[in-house]
Amino acid sequence: MPDQYDYREKIRGTEPGTAGFSRTGGGRATMTQFVGACGGDSVAFTSVAQLHAVIDEILGTTKVHDDGLRLKRTLPKAHPRHPDLYAERLTYRGIGRMTKVTSDPGGGLEADAFEEMSFYPGYQIDIEFASLPYSLITDDQIETGSFTSAVDRYGTTWPSLTYAKEWLRYTDIDRMPQTETITAEAGQLIFDIAAATEPNNREAGKGQIQMQVPKSSLIITWFDVPFSYVDGFSGSTRVENNIEPAMGCVNQFAWYGFPAGTLLLTAVKIVRHPPPRQELKLWQGTAIYAGIKLCDISFVFSRQNVTVTSAPSAATNTNVIQAGHNLLPWAHQGNSWYFAKTNFPTVAAAHGRGVYPSFPFEKLFTNPGVTA
Repeated sequence: MPDQYDYREKIRGTEPGTAGFSRTGGGRATMTQFVGACGGDSVAFTSVAQLHAVIDEILGTTKVHDDGLRLKRTLPKAHPRHPDLYAERLTYRGIGRMTKVTSDPGGGLEADAFEEMSFYPGYQIDIEFASLPYSLITDDQIETGSFTSAVDRYGTTWPSLTYAKEWLRYTDIDRMPQTETITAEAGQLIFDIAAATEPNNREAGKGQIQMQVPKSSLIITWFDVPFSYVDGFSGSTRVENNIEPAMGCVNQFAWYGFPAGTLLLTAVKIVRHPPPRQELKLWQGTAIYAGIKLCDISFVFSRQNVTVTSAPSAATNTNVIQAGHNLLPWAHQGNSWYFAKTNFPTVAAAHGRGVYPSFPFEKLFTNPGVTA
């Protein structure tokens, strides 16, 4: 989208900006831009709001979208010579004849500011650029979707589930292949000797076989998320997040290229941080204002993608996923995996449940204030 302000790059005989690249750390670069009454046809700045808009335009912003579903992101500026580097931080200094004005023209600050400040008609903006570990995608490229068949762990069908595919941007994936030792109760090892002599056919495993199952830890980190997605309020009423109900669940639907049941959410780490420039919003009521915060959310999944040896009849409760983590090995038959379920005929609600309930992981990336 076109710039709101007229930027002019600082140049001289020796370029004032720099660029550097590393085999393992990506690239970094610096450059200087002038904005406001700093030459050419630029117009003098007359308000702090204009300077705030420059910061937002260069470093980008993250807000809850007007539709309440998606995120509203303005992307950071890219370096003109190295467009794979993005604005990471900036510093500014005023240029021109200073005027003295009253501070806090917008009002509503959390703490008192100095009463007066200097204001300049133009500004020098020194920008640092860096590589990013995730993809930047514009709002209009983020598709939305919905399910009408999602069911919670108690068997209740949600009226509908609407989501935006926010996991396609501002996310980074780390994967660590590993094995997990499990005990196969239904199995027994015996010695195998060509000659029918001792200890041929004698027990070797005492009925509990230790098996190494290939799995992987998958960490998906979602960057620059409004903290209201974790802890938010509608007026003075707390809005429960979509993270805690998903703990200990497998994915109910095929998601992010992973088949249903193959991802188990085992842990979540949340790191809160302020945005480049904080804005104020109502907090827990109608009279309290606080600066908005962002956070980085790391979802830790265990991935198990094994093939069922013989599929059972389909479960009537669609929360029951007969695949992935809900398959258990049967050691009597080599590398055989079957769906295992609860078996309490007198408790109808519990009958036929798998080891792990399921959750539509699409909701992890959805505003908790959206219920349909």
